Order: sequence, then C-alpha cells, then structure tokens
Amino acid sequence: MARTLVQAINACHQENVRAREDPAVRLIVHELAFLCGVFEIDDTLDVYGKLNDECRVKDAVI
Repeated sequence: MARTLVQAINACHQENVRAREDPAVRLIVHELAFLCGVFEIDDTLDVYGKLNDECRVKDAVI
C-alpha cells in the first residue's frame, strides 16, 4: 500500500496536481491510517507520546 501511495504521489507531480487534493492519495492515506489504528492515537496523546518515544529509542540504536 505504501508503494501505491508513492506511485500516486508521483503521478500527481507529473500531472501538476496537489497530492493532498488527489482522491486516490487521500483514499490511500485514509486506509493506511485505518490499518495503523490512528484513531487510537487521536483518542489520547499518551499513545502518541509512547510511539514517539519508541521511535526515538530505535533511532538512537541505529
């Protein structure tokens, strides 16, 4: 799905269309958000903070 998103964004650039206004891009992003449970992140900033901390730890290890 992420590769399809990149392809859709590239197509927007070739057609001089704003990616954030393209229906295909918006649909793909929405589906990714749903699959990743973004609603859980939106419900509480605590979840966002925990995910952010985990990413920082992983980045520090690399």
